[in-house]
Order: sequence, then C-alpha cells, then structure tokens
Amino acid sequence: MRTLDRYLATEVLRAALLAAVALTALDAFFGLVGELEDLGRHTYGLGTALTYVALTLPRRLFQMLPSAALIGALVALGGMAVRSELAVMRAAGVSVGRIAWGVLKAGLLLLLLTALLGELVAPWAELRAQSLRASTQNDLEAAQVDRGFWLRDGDSYVHVRHAFPDGELLEVRVYTFDGERMSASLRAARARREADRWQLLEVERSRFDAAGVHTDRLARLEWQTALDPALLSVVVVRPEHLTALGLARYIDHLERGGEDARRYRQAFWGKLLAPLQGLVMLLVALPFVFGGSRTAPLGQRLVIGIVVGLLFHLLSRLVGQAGHAYQLDPLLSAGLPSLLFLGLALLGLRRVG
Repeated sequence: MRTLDRYLATEVLRAALLAAVALTALDAFFGLVGELEDLGRHTYGLGTALTYVALTLPRRLFQMLPSAALIGALVALGGMAVRSELAVMRAAGVSVGRIAWGVLKAGLLLLLLTALLGELVAPWAELRAQSLRASTQNDLEAAQVDRGFWLRDGDSYVHVRHAFPDGELLEVRVYTFDGERMSASLRAARARREADRWQLLEVERSRFDAAGVHTDRLARLEWQTALDPALLSVVVVRPEHLTALGLARYIDHLERGGEDARRYRQAFWGKLLAPLQGLVMLLVALPFVFGGSRTAPLGQRLVIGIVVGLLFHLLSRLVGQAGHAYQLDPLLSAGLPSLLFLGLALLGLRRVG
C-alpha cells in the first residue's frame, strides 16, 4: 500500500504544482497588464512594474493553490481512469476511501506549502511589493526594514513598527536632531489620524540639554509632522495578506481598546483555514473522477476544475462579505464554504463508494 500511496500522491502533487504554476502565471500576466497604465508615474517604469509583479507571485500562488489542487487531482486521477489504472485498483480490492487517503497525502504536502507561503513568504514579499510600488509612484522618502519602516521628517527621524489598513500606527518613535546632536525623542504606543492631525497616545517624551535628560509622560500629544497619510501605503497590506501572528496581535490591541475587530478576526480565521482548503478541493475532485466523468477528455476535466474552483472562490468572497455586513461569527464566515464543499465531497464519495 505504501507504493500505491506514493504513486497516487506523486501523480496528484505533480499535476497540482503544474496547475498552480500555470494559474499563477496567468494571474501575474493580467496583473502586469493592469500595471501598464501606471507606467511613467513619477519613476515607475516597466522594470519596476515587472519587479512589483514578481514580488506578488508568492501571494498569487498562495491564493491559487486550492484551485490548483482541484485541477491537479482531476487531471491526474482522470488520466488514471482513462488508462484503467483506477479500475485495476478497485478490482484488486482497493476501496475508494483507501485511494482518497493516498490522494490526501499529496494534500498534506500542499497544506505545508500553503502554510509556509501564507506565514513566511507571501506577507514579506507583499510588503516589499507595496513599498516598491508606492515609493516609485510617489515622491516619498522612506526606507523599509524588517521590523517596520523609517522615514525622515525635517530634522526628525521616525520609526513605525506596525501600520494597519485603518490608518493606525503602533510603536512610534521620533528622534529629533539639532545639527549632529539629538535634542529630543518621543515614544508612543499608538498614533492615529484625527481631524487632519496626528495624535500620539501613551507618550513618553524626553528632552536632552546640558543639564541632562528631562522625561515626562502624556496620555495624548498632538504630533506636528509632515507625514502624509499616503505614505502608509508603503507598508500597509490588506488584512488577508498579513500573517496570522500579526493579525492576532492587532486583534488583541483592538479588543483591549474596545474597538471592533470583526474584520481582522475573520481574516485571521481565513488565514488559519486556508491550508485546509487544498485538502477539501482534493476530496471534491474524487466524485467527479469515480462518477460519470471517468472517461471525460482532459479539456472537460480542466473546465470542471476551473468552474468548481471559481464557484468556491466566489462563494468564499460572498460569505465573507455577508459575514462582515450581517455581523456573523468570523469563524463561521471563514469556514462555511469549506464545510459546505467538504460535505458535498463526502456525500459524492459515499454515492460512488
């Protein structure tokens, strides 16, 4: 059985990865076409656009893996059905459930790949992609670093640890210089835009002179800065593109402040459940292979995979938007499409088993 499992997993995994590469390349091509209309804006040229699209490839691959798993399973197992390999397996006493287990072993590798992309590679690359795009399309003087970003504001240097799509900044530090000597520093837990002005919250302010260091603490301080809110686009990514750890930290921050964290909690659960979607899609493919489409040509199987994958994607977006609009439980909104397709897959497997 190990040989059979290895064979099934290898064939499905190879086809799924080929489908993922093809879908990602197609999505990247359309993304590049969309970037062409911005060529010539400030210093944004074709080379920059190509680099930007290249940096978004991990995020695009992350999004395409569930659909690629479905298409890969349909192509690989459909090919086995055409070559009568599945019929031989069934005749040898191998059940549909046992074949499904071999297929799911490929899904476990896809799950690991999805998790690594979603937590380590895609957020890092997406942050740099947005930074590159914003800094070349606008006259912004800022530098991206691994832990936040630096910018120059007159005689001051500002470090922001985290920036979020609602415009709030966390862990802000401001260092002001008089010539080559630092004359003052500010440390704030948060900063937010209020009535066209920046407000620092939970502030520790220090001033340096010949007599020594003078420190005071303030609950709120108006921040006199030329920081343009447009600069936030350098480091801000959509909640869906943040890491699960980053989302968890921001959810905790919002809830401690008594603010609504529903949007970020839904993104958090979506991020955690995303690796499991590939497994669900593999199970969805099995009823089509063992059912009436076992002798279907390759083109038809591809169409089935694309249509079902598109339906899953649209349903996920619809349920997500509905959950946000009607204040549904974030876990339910994030997991309902996968549960629905899983139920349909198990029902289909039961009928063909």
